[in-house]
Amino acid sequence: MNFAFNSPLIRRRLPLIFILLLLPVLLFWVWHGSVWTTLDMRALDRLYRWVVARGYGVPASERVVYLDIVNETYHHNVLDRRDLARVNSILAALGPESVAYDIIFAHPSEPVADSMFAASITELGSLFLPAAFDLSTHPQSFLWEPRPAYRRLKDDYCHRLTEKNAGQPYWARRAILQYTPFATAAYGSGHINLPPDADGVFRHYLLLIKIDDCIFPSLALAMFLDAEGIAFNQLEIEWGKYIRIPAAGSYLEQDVIIPIDEQGRTYIPFPNVWGADFPHMTVNGLLKTYNDPVWRGGLRSFFSGKFVFIGDASQAGSDFGQTALEQNVPLIAVHAAVMNGLLQNQFYHRWGVMPTLGVIVLLAVLLLLSALPKPAGILYVMGGTIVLSIVGLTVHQLIHFALFPVVSVLTSTAILFFGISTAIKFMMYREQAFIRGAFAHYVPENVVKQIIEQPDRLQLGGEERELTVLFSDLAGFTSFSEQMTPTELVRLLNAYLTEMTQIVLDEGGIIDKYQGDAIMAEFGAPLFVPDHADRALRAALRMQQRLAELRTVWEAQGLPAIRCRIGINTGRMVIGNMGSERVFDYTVIGDAVNLGSRLEGANKQYGSLILISEFTRAALTTNQFLIRQLDVIKVKGKSEAVRVYEVYGERSDPIPEADRQYYHAYQQGLEAYLRRDFASALLHFQSALDHRPQDVAATLMIQRINTLDPAQLPADWDGSVTLTSK
Repeated sequence: MNFAFNSPLIRRRLPLIFILLLLPVLLFWVWHGSVWTTLDMRALDRLYRWVVARGYGVPASERVVYLDIVNETYHHNVLDRRDLARVNSILAALGPESVAYDIIFAHPSEPVADSMFAASITELGSLFLPAAFDLSTHPQSFLWEPRPAYRRLKDDYCHRLTEKNAGQPYWARRAILQYTPFATAAYGSGHINLPPDADGVFRHYLLLIKIDDCIFPSLALAMFLDAEGIAFNQLEIEWGKYIRIPAAGSYLEQDVIIPIDEQGRTYIPFPNVWGADFPHMTVNGLLKTYNDPVWRGGLRSFFSGKFVFIGDASQAGSDFGQTALEQNVPLIAVHAAVMNGLLQNQFYHRWGVMPTLGVIVLLAVLLLLSALPKPAGILYVMGGTIVLSIVGLTVHQLIHFALFPVVSVLTSTAILFFGISTAIKFMMYREQAFIRGAFAHYVPENVVKQIIEQPDRLQLGGEERELTVLFSDLAGFTSFSEQMTPTELVRLLNAYLTEMTQIVLDEGGIIDKYQGDAIMAEFGAPLFVPDHADRALRAALRMQQRLAELRTVWEAQGLPAIRCRIGINTGRMVIGNMGSERVFDYTVIGDAVNLGSRLEGANKQYGSLILISEFTRAALTTNQFLIRQLDVIKVKGKSEAVRVYEVYGERSDPIPEADRQYYHAYQQGLEAYLRRDFASALLHFQSALDHRPQDVAATLMIQRINTLDPAQLPADWDGSVTLTSK
């Protein structure tokens, strides 16, 4: 779009248009209740990876380490609990702060192994064994069982907390707990439920779960509270805002504030990708090196005073998933990352609705102010600057541990930008008047202005350019014209041509000529517009729609039910003033023009109303129109085959299911026909006829296939048919 304006009327109307555009955007987000979408989170994933890779993530604490269960840890695909008992005993001697397994040992194994493992749990002391739950987003009663593990869950781990706001927490319905001897021996517990986002990505960490009228913490949160000497029931929760861990009476220097959403989730503060986040050691490595005095000092340095996360990182492990930073990563990384965030007292805060709407209003005001000056370039420069600023602001916020809804803000700003620019263009066209004179009846004002301002344009000759040409003609004109008096015929044609002409001009086309009931028009001249093909199709669709409205009126008046056929082609053609020095036309010539004329006539053969060539289809903006291929043709005298397409609406138009099935069947039939699978083609075309029994195109293709002899087809057969008539 290229525009500049001096009209005071447009300047006065712009603020009103601005308000009419801004209010629906703001009201939508308020109604939606959130400015966050999955697209925002996906966009943040990319920027988050970029920020973390450059060292701007949460710093990694030296107090977090991994102890990995790998392929070699398994014996015949079995994780021997005697090995894990040895691991626990070794860790007990190395003095970690606390140890957590990201594994639920729900069932017994060998009695001796289980006995050794339970004893090692007691020996280690600060060992946390997790629990998992079947969750619901609606209040549910928990299914308690008469087992010691459930008694510990209720008496030792689940507490009532000070809560503000109702929130939308997850509710536990059933539990998967540790085998009773292990649950009894364990020092502590926490849940390891990790509900993914809607797109399956693990971006958020569930800190709290409701069990009836009490709350159960996550594994990382439970470990942190124990290490800092804080009772779980001292936490303060304001659902949708934060969890406050008070420093009073603990080892903390200041309160830890964890931002949460209504479900009690926080954005996972990964310090880096797996393998570069925290130090790793394998279970096998620990077992092999502990008995070597040379290595034992190093092991004590590695584990002493650390939070040790033991998880399955083997190829047989099932606890893998995609996070904001990477794909197919062991999900124990999530628990370790949250522990790190707690130790560093650093989490990501999310922008809320009102601050985000404030930014949108500010950007909208900047767009309005940039649209008021005369040069259009200022608005475009401002639009580009705003896009870059939004992306820059998002990165800046990530670096400072805040999440900004970049896609929602960009989308809102784009709506305002295109709304303002489109409104200006629309008002300018409305205010433009045709210059008096003969040309003004057939040609848009910009052509007349150029002729007046540049008399040399009246000279003979032209230039070769890519344009889109449109031909329309009334079906059965001769037959119904014989049924009318000359006066009635002229009145009907004038009404028809007036309506169709206005649509062409509204879409930026120029009327080349009338030939009786036929119209020839061009798009993209004399001033070039890149979307000339789009304009031609919109004009064709509007012409058919308006004619349908007029047909209803005319039939009620006893006039014939007239229909028009339209052919459109895009290509290089010569445009300019053609004729003698005294009498000339501003017109186009060339093979591309001839093809457009032939396409208009070809509608009769296929029973279609709007036909376009493959060249026009290639020039269209993607996903704007509903288009399907009809056939492959050759114009008489030309050897090149051309794919032709029917246009049957705009992308936003509703399509009945029966029509969808018809188009699908026809498309399959045509594809089979072109690959010489004529048996399948017949079946598909017959299926198309089942949905549209009177369909001319499908009937034509069946007739054509029945006349073909596959054995006689040449090697270069391309399925095309030559048009022999207009």
